[in-house]
Amino acid sequence: MAARPGVDPFERLAAEGLAVAALDWPGHGRSGGRRGVLSYRAAMAAVGAAVDLAVNRWPTPVGLVGTGLGGTLALYGGIEDRRVGAVVAQGPVDLRDVVTVPTRAGLRSLPTVAARLRRRLPPGVARRTPVSARLLVGRFDLAGDPATAEALWRHPQAVRRYPLEPLASLLLEPADKPDVAAARAPTLLAAGDADPLQQPGGLQRVAARLACPKRTWVLPGAGPQLLVDHPEATAPTFGAFLREHLTDAATG
Repeated sequence: MAARPGVDPFERLAAEGLAVAALDWPGHGRSGGRRGVLSYRAAMAAVGAAVDLAVNRWPTPVGLVGTGLGGTLALYGGIEDRRVGAVVAQGPVDLRDVVTVPTRAGLRSLPTVAARLRRRLPPGVARRTPVSARLLVGRFDLAGDPATAEALWRHPQAVRRYPLEPLASLLLEPADKPDVAAARAPTLLAAGDADPLQQPGGLQRVAARLACPKRTWVLPGAGPQLLVDHPEATAPTFGAFLREHLTDAATG
């Protein structure tokens, strides 16, 4: 399938009959806070605020959709906030299993290196030590269409680097994260089989740990940006799953 430049993924989901509110994580995009600084608790607070907005604006059950790190945080948001009726998580990882944290090809050891640096550096230095965003995501991971990828890479709101300490606390501290087995909202786990950030078998490992109703969906030939690059396949799949389970939540 060819990439689609200029696609608005939120409009495509709205066209599936869903009311859509978009969220920039703290420290990212148009949200406030220090650039690139995102903790687990701050992310969960942002999910709670987004759910507050949704339930106040639309008298319907709420679903979460996320991709990449957002897919992981959507999965955990569904665990932490009992108001969430369904979750679509693209490329999620288990934050209590740092071995499976995806990074750029050839940099699978980044969690180990970050943990070692964190142990050796004084706390104040670790907070200031920058980790290039290039180690976590490449230019053409942002979109399959080169022009779209370039525009996103050069966007003035793009995060260029992450401080080591908050990044490590998000990825390397399992104690403050719940077990993914605690998920109760029906969950769709999605991925593209050509995604360089998705470790082989990673989706299946997460699925095996979920006790909630779940499905996996893998799009052949797709990379890390399913909604942007393949909206014709992805939006109806995500939309149908959310409509089915949010309708069940409303009538159950």
